[in-house]
Amino acid sequence: MIQPPALKLQRAEGALRMSVKKDGVRTRLDQLRQSGCLKTFFPHSPHSALECILVNVSGGIAASDRLESLFSCPARTHLILSTQGAERYQRVRDGEAPSQVTTICHVGAGAQLEWLPRETLYYNDAYVTRNFEVHLTADARFTSVETRVFGRSYAGERVQRLRLKERMCVYRDGAPLFIDAVISDAISDAVLDRAAIGDGAHVQQSILHVSDEATICLDEVRTAIRGVNHVHMAASAWNGVMVIRLLARHLDHALKAGEAALKVVRRGADMPPSWRY
Repeated sequence: MIQPPALKLQRAEGALRMSVKKDGVRTRLDQLRQSGCLKTFFPHSPHSALECILVNVSGGIAASDRLESLFSCPARTHLILSTQGAERYQRVRDGEAPSQVTTICHVGAGAQLEWLPRETLYYNDAYVTRNFEVHLTADARFTSVETRVFGRSYAGERVQRLRLKERMCVYRDGAPLFIDAVISDAISDAVLDRAAIGDGAHVQQSILHVSDEATICLDEVRTAIRGVNHVHMAASAWNGVMVIRLLARHLDHALKAGEAALKVVRRGADMPPSWRY
């Protein structure tokens, strides 16, 4: 019997290029080019920083999808980036290529970039390749949060296999400052349940804060996180870099602890509008 050829599914592509500029005390949009599934909108903000909400109108990221973003923050500007909601990495079929997501940021002297997306959901059989680069100049500041949710436990989904190749590289004046990678072809519930890995926690959050004040506020950050129950925490700081790792069984607990830590490093500033709903 002749088998019909496998259906070739349509794939999403998106490209985003954004630069900002200083206008008095405020940061304003300078140039913006967006195409494909990546879109932006700019909520009204009473602050001097420019807030931008990123939207993937494809509704999720699947096999062979390609998303590329480039952000430029010249000297003394302040840009806050977030997402409209949770991003979703969908399952792939056998033989399909991974999704590819690339983000590159340039931050000038005295400028500040905050990368504060909502959580990312990794479905069973997802296959993800993601590269995130940040290039800092002189005393530029950078803050980021990444929240990974493995599987849809609320829907009874068990993660049998997840292939993940994610890499974050932060450079200051061309020299490596912080490099972090998650590379595995066999993430599963069985792996996450191991005591030395997740001990049953399927939500992992990483917070990075790069500034001259990173070591100064470390104790305050630890105290803030300890006030949240059901979260395992590790936080350290060195050479102007603070790294916070959180593990939780439920997303709400991780988000609450993360917001407590971010409130300290962000000097009490409110989270972006998309975090308030």
